[in-house]
Amino acid sequence: MAALYTPAQTEKPRLRWPLRLLAAVLAVLIAGITFLSVASTAKLTLDVTTSLREQMATQYLEASVAYLRANRYEQALEYLQAVIDLRPNDPQAQALRGEVYITTGDYDTAMECLLRAQELYGDATPAEVLLQLASLYVLQGDLPSAQPLLERVTQQDPAQSSGWLLLGQIYYEQQDYAHALTCFDAYLEADPTSATALAVRAACRSATGDEPGAMEDLVTAAQYAEDNPEIRIALAEVYTSLGDYAAAADAYALALEADPTNLETYQALSACQVYTGDYAAAVQTCQTALEQMTDEEKAGEAGQLIRFSLAVAQTQTGDYTAAVPLFEELLQQGGCTHISAYLLKIEPGTAFAKFPPDGLPDPDQAAEFYLYA
Repeated sequence: MAALYTPAQTEKPRLRWPLRLLAAVLAVLIAGITFLSVASTAKLTLDVTTSLREQMATQYLEASVAYLRANRYEQALEYLQAVIDLRPNDPQAQALRGEVYITTGDYDTAMECLLRAQELYGDATPAEVLLQLASLYVLQGDLPSAQPLLERVTQQDPAQSSGWLLLGQIYYEQQDYAHALTCFDAYLEADPTSATALAVRAACRSATGDEPGAMEDLVTAAQYAEDNPEIRIALAEVYTSLGDYAAAADAYALALEADPTNLETYQALSACQVYTGDYAAAVQTCQTALEQMTDEEKAGEAGQLIRFSLAVAQTQTGDYTAAVPLFEELLQQGGCTHISAYLLKIEPGTAFAKFPPDGLPDPDQAAEFYLYA
């Protein structure tokens, strides 16, 4: 019997999942970049030669650092504002305010504070401040503004490993894979167990045609992040691009264990199961997905593809009584019409041909548009 369809192929030459993966960890990464190391090593001791105003500002700055370390952000902001009232051009206070607002999720205000700190610091802006500012630009999708800041960070302080990760992602988006790989390699030297870095380097390797290298990175990443569904999905997509649909199905199944609500993963898993001939498993996968879907989701693209996979699997198991009405329902909703017609054309001996659903287009024309996506 001719193959009914193939699973969705991974986009070439670049995989689509790296940005999705990076976005999932970017907010955490930003929060992990701290300016406290700069503030805590600053010369905050009092000097008898300083003015009382300067002494008070220094004491307030020291108090704000203590409150920030204790996660008492409201008090930290109060003392930082007192510092600014006394020393309006204090870059440390502005940088620390930016860190507080990043921690509390107010990224717009954080951006204002960090830009002011950069203005006050000038060429002496610490790498931590540049990195926080660049991270906010990346979070906003403003990669052109982030790139020069990250290049300064990696030159000024190569030990700031997060700068390498973000800069590598920007190079990846620019399809500058050589520079991207250099950045990812540098990051992994500092943190060789980073599942995120391994996964995005895998994307870069895949884009250059190094599928074995990409596979190696993703297998390692999955070991370090067993509960991360995005990495499992990425691994499955690489397996799919290599034509190993059985391994892809295993990876998708593990991804669903970590996140059983991802409808696209159900669809991809069912497609792999159909392609490997595991039709009973495909039926079960689709039914599990449909049980948790709303009517609106069933009518959407993911829902139509899952129902189509179910109908295909039912056809292959000989359950035409269930499959044909499902195809008819899809046709009435405008879904999968060309594929249904193509099935009718290539399977002339089945009950699908003997009792074709209403509304099929001309099979010869439909065959020209046969795509499963």
